Amino acid sequence: MSTSTKDRRSFRINCAESSEIDEEIINYVIERELYQDALKIYRYNDEKKQVILKAYADHLHSKQEYTEAGLAYEQLGYFELALESFVLGKKWEEAIALALSPELKDKLTDISERLVVSLIDIHKYSSAAYINYKFLNNFTEALKLYCKDYSYEHAILLCLEENKPELIEQVVEPAIGEGFGVVAELLADCKGQITSQLNRLRELRAKKEEDPYAFYGGEGELNETADNVSIAASETSTKESFFTRYTGKTAGTAKTGASRRTAKNRRREERKKARGKKGTIYEEEYLVRSVGRLLERLENTEPEAVSLIEALLRRKQVEQAYQIQKNFIEVIELLKANIVEIYSISERDRERIDENGMVYYVPEIPVPTIKEFPKKKILDY
Repeated sequence: MSTSTKDRRSFRINCAESSEIDEEIINYVIERELYQDALKIYRYNDEKKQVILKAYADHLHSKQEYTEAGLAYEQLGYFELALESFVLGKKWEEAIALALSPELKDKLTDISERLVVSLIDIHKYSSAAYINYKFLNNFTEALKLYCKDYSYEHAILLCLEENKPELIEQVVEPAIGEGFGVVAELLADCKGQITSQLNRLRELRAKKEEDPYAFYGGEGELNETADNVSIAASETSTKESFFTRYTGKTAGTAKTGASRRTAKNRRREERKKARGKKGTIYEEEYLVRSVGRLLERLENTEPEAVSLIEALLRRKQVEQAYQIQKNFIEVIELLKANIVEIYSISERDRERIDENGMVYYVPEIPVPTIKEFPKKKILDY
């Protein structure tokens, strides 16, 4: 609920006149969400400040702002409420620290199990592994989770620290094999996707030259899709745009037709753009953005691939390590060789006419920078 300046001024006056913080003031703070104003007023009155802070912590918890709620509860000494907030907020270190206190020690196992489940859900496998190892005495599961996070070196170290070297062969090496399969398949998929999408972009751009009406118009209908795309520089441009040449309209006369478009038609246009309507300018933009997403995925996978290569080398699986490095570099080189062509959407192709008949430009998609893969010199042959 928004609070006006007048409400805040009235609240401050009432608080100043009151010698104690009564239920009416608390209810007013809660109703108007004046927690920060109240904390400011009672900054130097610990008793009143704590009452307000407790109400604020309850409010934050109800709004799922669990971390701040937990910090407030812990400050106030409501340790069980703080513990629950930290668990819900997936702040596992803070939660475990509270659960290790003498008052809450009996909750440690239950809290640890809940945290493992929630951390796995958000792919924080190493954190879940640590809790399994340290507080649940589930060593094998901890090893599996470290390996799932490509932290093979940590898993191997733990096996040796715990004097269980046999688990390297039993648990870690099979996990390394699974990691090899996942990364190898990803790289093969990326290479195939880049090749197929590059070929499709070339087909689309050839179609644009041969049949621009179909490319820009989408469905070959004068009254709908063509009206939504123009390559006119402005309404007063002396050059004929695609829009003018193929519809006989100007951007000004387009306003009349645009005003008749229904909300349903506008939604249809947005759906076409979202799914990259096949054979149109929408598909071209969709494909370019798809390559961008692929590049992000490769960048996110790079640390995992490096960890995998190092683990394969340590386990004397040199050929597999060589294959991962070679394939990753090949994908990167394929992208570098074609990235400018992929992202070559001209300014003319970014022009549109909105529902009011005004020309606008869709944002330019910048050509991304492609980083080199950090290859191992001993595999660079």
